[in-house]
Amino acid sequence: LLSLPEAISVVEQKKEVNTRLIWKGFSSALEKLLDFKKAGGRQIKKDILTNINRMQAKLKQLKKSNRKIIHGEGSKEDINEEIALIDFYLRKLKQTALAQHNDPKAKMMEFLSQEILRELNTAGAKTKTKKDSFSIVQMKAFIERVREQIQNIE
Repeated sequence: LLSLPEAISVVEQKKEVNTRLIWKGFSSALEKLLDFKKAGGRQIKKDILTNINRMQAKLKQLKKSNRKIIHGEGSKEDINEEIALIDFYLRKLKQTALAQHNDPKAKMMEFLSQEILRELNTAGAKTKTKKDSFSIVQMKAFIERVREQIQNIE
């Protein structure tokens, strides 16, 4: 019986693929991923803004303190230039973080945070008081947190 031609035939059955169901599942998964990423982005933005606000508060204290500091021969400890630049960079950093456009922000924010850190290092080398030095160290910790968060921006 097996030797007879066409007595037995093997037919491959194709399972019908429901592409609509696959696309629906893929779309749903993609939507959930995007929602997750957006929620993460909102948290990163919130953390960055919190640390910027903390730095701005410390900078105000540093400005007040710097006006009062007088050393030995009446020369003033002068970190006014650094304070002014830090203030400018912080405002630009905040403005960039709050911008609603979809242009890449991470590179600009990285540059601004690097400049803030550079100015903080310069101010730290010039200042002589413990209180001001501690404020600068705290600001450096805040800007490092911002820099870490910037690394997470996609």
